[in-house]
Amino acid sequence: PSVDCVQPVPNGPSSMGLWMSVLLPVFSLVHATQDCAPEHPALIVYNRVPKTGSTSLRAMIEDLQFEKDYYLITSTDWMLWDRFSPSQLASWEAKVCEQLEDNRRVIFDQHMRLFLPRCADKSVTAINMLREPVHHFVSSYYFSLRSPSTSFSSLRARLGDQSTWSIDECFQHSSQCVWLSDPEGAPRFRNLQTMFLCGHADACDAHTEEALDLALANMNTVYTAVGILENVSDFLFVLSHKLPAFFESTSNNISTHARKHRNHNPHAGPPPSPATAAAITRLNHLDMRLYAATRANMESMLAACRACPTPLKAPPNIGKER
Repeated sequence: PSVDCVQPVPNGPSSMGLWMSVLLPVFSLVHATQDCAPEHPALIVYNRVPKTGSTSLRAMIEDLQFEKDYYLITSTDWMLWDRFSPSQLASWEAKVCEQLEDNRRVIFDQHMRLFLPRCADKSVTAINMLREPVHHFVSSYYFSLRSPSTSFSSLRARLGDQSTWSIDECFQHSSQCVWLSDPEGAPRFRNLQTMFLCGHADACDAHTEEALDLALANMNTVYTAVGILENVSDFLFVLSHKLPAFFESTSNNISTHARKHRNHNPHAGPPPSPATAAAITRLNHLDMRLYAATRANMESMLAACRACPTPLKAPPNIGKER
């Protein structure tokens, strides 16, 4: 495919509806992931994956809302990682869509699996950011054991003295390491990035090819862009071109925001040995493949956006819904 700069797509992606992550690939909403056509949705869903730099990106989004004149919906609920029932999804949809009645542009930010609300005739899209899976798993291990967060207090109580173990000690004593089998430990974090992009279908709770296929389909047809933490500046560059009404700004650099280390774990332990890293790679084989595909997609989109000297402006009346 050509990486030439292309013309704007009116209104960006259309609303996929509440059940898009259940019914894919029945729906056929397709983003041209290798071009840089700007999109102008009324709503962006950022279903941010824990421990991928999402707190820093969210801080930037929070600050940009005043400059870019959009409304940010966020939640203090951190542990909404499981699949939702139809009634739970409907409840979240109502909460989010209500905000579009009084606000022209909205970003909805939450640690949760992907869902796209159906808000009347409003156009909706999603963004996300992933992290190299071994680093993500190790960071999650130390965060759940040693961070100042109280979200894992019950897990730490069950771990006892093991809460001081390094990631290598845990894997070297895998039959005794409580974290590897505890529901709030490794089972919660294993292939978590795939589960977040997969959504709420039954298959999204299984570590199978079907879950990965759904996550990849969502990345290519639902998300405007999925970046990677290791190249976050490239991701911000793409967002400034693809979603200019929200991200076109001279200040869209995470390092300029004072809260960038707000969720940093000061008690992280040593990195894994090669043997432990290999074991983590096998455990997170879906995330490894999803991350590779995400990197390739972002490189293609970045090449297209670099062909555009400045973000393309929206045609009149695009993205002007109330």
